[in-house]
Amino acid sequence: MACPIPELFVVPPLRRTLRSEQAPDPLRDQLAAIVERSALEMLDPALIEAQAEDMRLVTRKRVHHAGLVVVALVLSALQRSTDTQGRWLDAQRTYESIGGARSGKTSFRNNVRKLVPLMNRMLRRRLAKLAERTQDNALRGRLMHFADVLVPDGCAFKLAVALSGMYPGTGTDAELKLHAVHSVRAGGAVRVEVSAGSVHDSDGFWPECWQRDALYLWDLGYENKERFLDAALAGAQVLQRLKSVSNPIVVAA
Repeated sequence: MACPIPELFVVPPLRRTLRSEQAPDPLRDQLAAIVERSALEMLDPALIEAQAEDMRLVTRKRVHHAGLVVVALVLSALQRSTDTQGRWLDAQRTYESIGGARSGKTSFRNNVRKLVPLMNRMLRRRLAKLAERTQDNALRGRLMHFADVLVPDGCAFKLAVALSGMYPGTGTDAELKLHAVHSVRAGGAVRVEVSAGSVHDSDGFWPECWQRDALYLWDLGYENKERFLDAALAGAQVLQRLKSVSNPIVVAA
Protein backbone atom coordinates (compact mmCIF):
# COMPACT_ATOMS: atom_id res chain seq x y z
CA MET A 1 0.00 0.00 0.00
CA ALA A 2 1.44 3.33 -1.07
CA CYS A 3 2.05 5.96 1.61
CA PRO A 4 -0.02 9.17 1.29
CA ILE A 5 1.86 12.15 -0.07
CA PRO A 6 2.05 14.93 2.54
CA GLU A 7 0.86 18.40 1.64
CA LEU A 8 3.87 20.56 0.93
CA PHE A 9 2.01 23.84 0.51
CA VAL A 10 -0.62 25.91 2.24
CA VAL A 11 -3.29 27.75 0.27
CA PRO A 12 -3.25 31.38 1.49
CA PRO A 13 -6.65 32.70 2.60
CA LEU A 14 -8.29 35.41 0.53
CA ARG A 15 -8.42 38.60 2.59
CA ARG A 16 -10.81 40.31 0.20
CA THR A 17 -13.42 39.13 -2.21
CA LEU A 18 -12.68 38.87 -5.89
CA ARG A 19 -13.76 41.80 -8.01
CA SER A 20 -17.02 41.04 -9.74
CA GLU A 21 -17.60 41.65 -13.40
CA GLN A 22 -18.76 45.20 -14.06
CA ALA A 23 -21.85 45.79 -16.10
CA PRO A 24 -21.43 47.85 -19.29
CA ASP A 25 -21.53 51.57 -18.57
CA PRO A 26 -22.52 53.74 -21.57
CA LEU A 27 -21.10 56.86 -19.91
CA ARG A 28 -17.75 55.15 -19.31
CA ASP A 29 -17.62 53.93 -22.90
CA GLN A 30 -18.41 57.40 -24.23
CA LEU A 31 -15.75 58.99 -22.05
CA ALA A 32 -13.21 56.37 -23.13
CA ALA A 33 -13.88 57.23 -26.78
CA ILE A 34 -13.33 60.94 -26.11
CA VAL A 35 -10.08 60.28 -24.26
CA GLU A 36 -8.88 58.00 -27.05
CA ARG A 37 -9.56 60.61 -29.74
CA SER A 38 -7.87 63.31 -27.68
CA ALA A 39 -4.80 61.14 -27.15
CA LEU A 40 -4.50 60.31 -30.83
CA GLU A 41 -4.74 63.98 -31.78
CA MET A 42 -2.21 64.98 -29.15
CA LEU A 43 0.39 62.22 -29.58
CA ASP A 44 2.10 63.29 -32.80
CA PRO A 45 5.87 62.89 -32.22
CA ALA A 46 6.86 65.24 -35.05
CA LEU A 47 4.50 67.96 -33.84
CA ILE A 48 5.67 67.57 -30.24
CA GLU A 49 9.30 67.81 -31.37
CA ALA A 50 8.52 71.01 -33.25
CA GLN A 51 6.83 72.53 -30.18
CA ALA A 52 9.85 71.63 -28.05
CA GLU A 53 12.11 73.44 -30.53
CA ASP A 54 9.80 76.48 -30.54
CA MET A 55 10.03 76.64 -26.74
CA ARG A 56 13.84 76.35 -26.92
CA LEU A 57 13.73 73.15 -24.89
CA VAL A 58 15.53 71.33 -27.68
CA THR A 59 18.36 73.20 -29.39
CA ARG A 60 20.41 70.34 -30.80
CA LYS A 61 19.16 66.87 -31.71
CA ARG A 62 21.33 64.37 -29.92
CA VAL A 63 20.23 61.01 -28.53
CA HIS A 64 16.64 61.59 -27.43
CA HIS A 65 13.67 62.53 -29.58
CA ALA A 66 11.42 64.89 -27.60
CA GLY A 67 8.26 63.74 -29.37
CA LEU A 68 8.88 60.07 -28.68
CA VAL A 69 9.78 60.80 -25.05
CA VAL A 70 6.43 62.50 -24.40
CA VAL A 71 4.50 59.78 -26.25
CA ALA A 72 6.26 57.09 -24.22
CA LEU A 73 5.41 58.84 -20.96
CA VAL A 74 1.72 59.07 -21.85
CA LEU A 75 1.54 55.44 -22.97
CA SER A 76 3.30 54.19 -19.84
CA ALA A 77 1.00 56.30 -17.64
CA LEU A 78 -1.98 54.36 -19.04
CA GLN A 79 -0.56 51.17 -17.55
CA ARG A 80 -1.95 50.26 -14.13
CA SER A 81 0.96 50.49 -11.74
CA THR A 82 1.68 52.23 -8.45
CA ASP A 83 5.43 51.59 -8.49
CA THR A 84 6.99 54.89 -9.54
CA GLN A 85 10.42 53.36 -10.06
CA GLY A 86 8.87 50.72 -12.30
CA ARG A 87 6.92 53.39 -14.16
CA TRP A 88 10.16 55.09 -15.14
CA LEU A 89 11.50 51.81 -16.51
CA ASP A 90 8.21 51.19 -18.34
CA ALA A 91 8.44 54.62 -19.97
CA GLN A 92 12.01 54.05 -21.09
CA ARG A 93 11.23 50.59 -22.47
CA THR A 94 8.21 52.02 -24.30
CA TYR A 95 10.39 54.81 -25.69
CA GLU A 96 12.86 52.28 -27.09
CA SER A 97 10.10 50.04 -28.47
CA ILE A 98 8.54 52.88 -30.51
CA GLY A 99 11.85 53.87 -32.11
CA GLY A 100 13.77 55.85 -29.49
CA ALA A 101 17.51 55.31 -29.15
CA ARG A 102 18.88 53.39 -26.18
CA SER A 103 20.38 55.45 -23.37
CA GLY A 104 21.09 55.37 -19.66
CA LYS A 105 18.40 55.82 -17.00
CA THR A 106 19.78 59.15 -15.81
CA SER A 107 19.96 60.56 -19.33
CA PHE A 108 16.36 59.59 -20.05
CA ARG A 109 15.05 61.08 -16.81
CA ASN A 110 16.97 64.32 -17.35
CA ASN A 111 15.33 64.70 -20.75
CA VAL A 112 11.90 64.06 -19.24
CA ARG A 113 12.44 66.79 -16.64
CA LYS A 114 13.54 69.18 -19.37
CA LEU A 115 10.26 68.61 -21.24
CA VAL A 116 7.95 69.30 -18.26
CA PRO A 117 7.08 72.86 -19.50
CA LEU A 118 6.11 71.40 -22.87
CA MET A 119 3.83 68.79 -21.28
CA ASN A 120 2.17 71.45 -19.12
CA ARG A 121 1.55 73.54 -22.22
CA MET A 122 0.11 70.54 -24.09
CA LEU A 123 -2.24 69.79 -21.19
CA ARG A 124 -3.53 73.37 -21.05
CA ARG A 125 -4.14 73.42 -24.80
CA ARG A 126 -5.93 70.07 -24.70
CA LEU A 127 -8.22 71.22 -21.87
CA ALA A 128 -9.01 74.41 -23.77
CA LYS A 129 -9.93 72.46 -26.93
CA LEU A 130 -12.10 70.03 -25.00
CA ALA A 131 -13.91 72.95 -23.39
CA GLU A 132 -14.55 74.47 -26.83
CA ARG A 133 -15.96 71.22 -28.18
CA THR A 134 -18.16 70.56 -25.17
CA GLN A 135 -21.84 71.06 -25.88
CA ASP A 136 -23.42 73.97 -24.09
CA ASN A 137 -25.73 72.00 -21.83
CA ALA A 138 -28.55 74.21 -20.61
CA LEU A 139 -28.99 74.15 -16.86
CA ARG A 140 -32.33 72.69 -15.87
CA GLY A 141 -34.69 73.01 -12.95
CA ARG A 142 -33.74 75.45 -10.23
CA LEU A 143 -30.29 75.93 -11.80
CA MET A 144 -31.70 77.46 -14.99
CA HIS A 145 -31.60 80.90 -13.36
CA PHE A 146 -27.78 80.81 -13.18
CA ALA A 147 -25.32 81.38 -16.00
CA ASP A 148 -23.31 78.41 -14.74
CA VAL A 149 -22.52 76.46 -11.58
CA LEU A 150 -18.80 76.44 -10.77
CA VAL A 151 -17.22 74.29 -8.06
CA PRO A 152 -13.55 74.76 -7.06
CA ASP A 153 -11.73 71.82 -5.50
CA GLY A 154 -8.22 70.53 -4.95
CA CYS A 155 -6.60 67.11 -4.91
CA ALA A 156 -3.07 66.14 -3.81
CA PHE A 157 -0.99 63.19 -4.98
CA LYS A 158 2.02 61.74 -3.17
CA LEU A 159 5.20 61.71 -5.24
CA ALA A 160 8.13 59.34 -4.84
CA VAL A 161 11.73 60.49 -4.61
CA ALA A 162 12.21 59.97 -8.34
CA LEU A 163 9.59 62.62 -9.11
CA SER A 164 10.14 65.04 -6.23
CA GLY A 165 12.70 67.03 -8.21
CA MET A 166 10.49 67.16 -11.28
CA TYR A 167 7.27 68.57 -9.84
CA PRO A 168 6.63 71.13 -7.07
CA GLY A 169 7.10 69.66 -3.61
CA THR A 170 9.63 69.12 -0.86
CA GLY A 171 11.22 66.13 0.82
CA THR A 172 10.74 62.42 0.26
CA ASP A 173 6.95 62.53 0.58
CA ALA A 174 6.53 65.35 -1.93
CA GLU A 175 3.03 66.12 -3.11
CA LEU A 176 1.66 67.38 -6.39
CA LYS A 177 -1.62 69.25 -5.99
CA LEU A 178 -4.15 69.98 -8.71
CA HIS A 179 -6.45 72.99 -8.26
CA ALA A 180 -9.48 72.56 -10.51
CA VAL A 181 -12.71 74.42 -11.20
CA HIS A 182 -15.57 72.20 -12.36
CA SER A 183 -18.36 73.59 -14.51
CA VAL A 184 -21.83 72.05 -14.57
CA ARG A 185 -22.59 73.71 -17.91
CA ALA A 186 -19.37 72.48 -19.54
CA GLY A 187 -19.68 69.07 -17.92
CA GLY A 188 -16.10 69.01 -16.65
CA ALA A 189 -13.09 70.98 -15.48
CA VAL A 190 -12.65 74.40 -17.08
CA ARG A 191 -9.45 75.28 -15.22
CA VAL A 192 -6.64 73.13 -13.77
CA GLU A 193 -3.51 74.52 -12.13
CA VAL A 194 -0.56 72.74 -10.52
CA SER A 195 1.16 73.58 -7.24
CA ALA A 196 3.09 72.00 -4.40
CA GLY A 197 1.05 69.95 -1.97
CA SER A 198 1.75 72.46 0.80
CA VAL A 199 -0.36 75.11 -0.99
CA HIS A 200 -3.81 75.29 0.62
CA ASP A 201 -6.82 74.65 -1.61
CA SER A 202 -8.15 78.10 -0.75
CA ASP A 203 -4.93 79.77 -1.91
CA GLY A 204 -5.21 77.99 -5.27
CA PHE A 205 -8.54 79.60 -6.15
CA TRP A 206 -9.12 83.31 -6.64
CA PRO A 207 -10.52 84.13 -10.09
CA GLU A 208 -9.16 87.19 -11.86
CA CYS A 209 -12.61 87.61 -13.39
CA TRP A 210 -15.79 86.33 -11.75
CA GLN A 211 -18.58 85.08 -14.03
CA ARG A 212 -21.63 87.25 -13.54
CA ASP A 213 -24.86 85.45 -12.55
CA ALA A 214 -22.94 82.19 -12.02
CA LEU A 215 -23.36 80.17 -8.83
CA TYR A 216 -20.08 79.32 -7.06
CA LEU A 217 -20.13 76.42 -4.61
CA TRP A 218 -17.20 75.75 -2.30
CA ASP A 219 -16.66 73.86 0.93
CA LEU A 220 -15.59 75.15 4.33
CA GLY A 221 -11.90 75.15 3.39
CA TYR A 222 -12.53 78.02 0.95
CA GLU A 223 -14.31 80.23 3.49
CA ASN A 224 -12.95 83.75 3.06
CA LYS A 225 -14.89 86.95 3.66
CA GLU A 226 -12.80 89.03 1.25
CA ARG A 227 -13.28 86.52 -1.58
CA PHE A 228 -17.00 86.29 -0.82
CA LEU A 229 -17.39 90.08 -1.10
CA ASP A 230 -15.26 90.19 -4.24
CA ALA A 231 -17.54 87.64 -5.93
CA ALA A 232 -20.74 89.32 -4.73
CA LEU A 233 -19.66 92.77 -5.94
CA ALA A 234 -18.86 91.25 -9.36
CA GLY A 235 -22.43 89.97 -9.70
CA ALA A 236 -21.73 86.31 -8.90
CA GLN A 237 -23.69 84.18 -6.45
CA VAL A 238 -21.83 82.25 -3.73
CA LEU A 239 -23.00 79.38 -1.55
CA GLN A 240 -20.73 78.24 1.26
CA ARG A 241 -20.85 76.88 4.79
CA LEU A 242 -19.72 79.24 7.52
CA LYS A 243 -17.35 78.28 10.30
CA SER A 244 -18.82 77.57 13.72
CA VAL A 245 -17.25 80.75 15.16
CA SER A 246 -18.88 82.96 12.51
CA ASN A 247 -21.65 85.29 13.66
CA PRO A 248 -22.78 87.36 10.64
CA ILE A 249 -25.12 90.31 11.04
CA VAL A 250 -28.05 90.38 8.61
CA VAL A 251 -28.39 93.93 7.31
CA ALA A 252 -31.04 93.27 4.63
CA ALA A 253 -33.58 90.61 3.72
